[in-house]
Amino acid sequence: METFDIVVIGAGPGGYPAAIRAAQLGASVAIVEREQLGGTCLNWGCIPTKTLIAAADTLAKITDGDKSASDQSVIFLRKGTQWVQMDWGSPQEIFALVIWHAHNSAKVYHDVIVQVADNAGFTQHVRTIFNNDADNSSRLGAGANREYWETYEGKLVNANGVKACCLRFCSNGSTESALNEYTEIEVYGRPARQLFDTADSIGK
Repeated sequence: METFDIVVIGAGPGGYPAAIRAAQLGASVAIVEREQLGGTCLNWGCIPTKTLIAAADTLAKITDGDKSASDQSVIFLRKGTQWVQMDWGSPQEIFALVIWHAHNSAKVYHDVIVQVADNAGFTQHVRTIFNNDADNSSRLGAGANREYWETYEGKLVNANGVKACCLRFCSNGSTESALNEYTEIEVYGRPARQLFDTADSIGK
């Protein structure tokens, strides 16, 4: 039977550093963990939660009404085809939307694609309402819409009253940068019916 100088119970943020340090000092160490190394903090608790909160705060900039050209108003997504998604949870009627990428200088964004679907995974009833990816480099289908210069006015897209649960905005860098930059997104549609039902009930 193998023996150890030290046995550490639990591989959380206290356990695994202690085991590593003991091994660095020359001890033979065993660490016992019934679930995953790193424990609750690393895998489910504070670190993932803080990451999600930070991501949510960043993405909230897209709908905060600030369309200015400053860097503080822009979120940056990594290189390659990236997307931002809105999910209403139930089908909603959408008439138009406006997209503002970063417009601090003259630039054209590539593979601007707007799609709607009936589920968050975009596997059910996917429809494309704007696509200027003429060569299908993003592999979402070749588009017939033209590329455009980004301006402070944003890009207006007519959605023609399409009904969908989810809306996805894609891009693949610009003539200035390989990064994907978003400043603001506005969606115009019919108010959800349940809001009227609630108002009617209050009115009665």
